[in-house]
Amino acid sequence: MQLGLACDVRLATDDARLGLHEARYGFLPGMATFRLAKFIGLGRARRMALGGRIVDAQEAERLGTFRFYGKEMIAWRFDLKRCERVAQLTEPLSD
Repeated sequence: MQLGLACDVRLATDDARLGLHEARYGFLPGMATFRLAKFIGLGRARRMALGGRIVDAQEAERLGTFRFYGKEMIAWRFDLKRCERVAQLTEPLSD
């Protein structure tokens, strides 16, 4: 989940289970707590970070951490189409 929170586009399939697993092993999840707070609020982020709560894709979307979910191929196709549109709008980084 930490890597996903740093991304602009966050997709999850309908069978995904997301959370900050570090808390279950006695570690604090670093910057993810701050990024998570930006999306779901400080109180909810603290509960997830300190309690190691795991959520499914539907709950993650409801909380606002991941925007879309669906079957694996549907999510992949959606992501690929979005990437192609963005690529058409941008200039190459090098010649």
